[in-house]
Amino acid sequence: MATTKQPTVIGRGLGGELRVLREGRKMSLKEVADLLGWQASKISRMETGKQGIRPADVASLLVIYRVIGRDRDRLVKVGRTFR
Repeated sequence: MATTKQPTVIGRGLGGELRVLREGRKMSLKEVADLLGWQASKISRMETGKQGIRPADVASLLVIYRVIGRDRDRLVKVGRTFR
């Protein structure tokens, strides 16, 4: 029987921040997924902390959400912690 990965505090925190950024841009999961060539479910799992987020994935999302500077650096660093 397969085990389900439980969300972590770091994952939920990072995912929540990414969700707030996406919603702040008034973008749906599908819109972001289409731009990146991903499945909307992948972004949903990342936002809920149920899937690890690679720093490269965080960086890709931040490009779409137009996040730069210190905020970008901080979020990518958190992404390195949560894999």
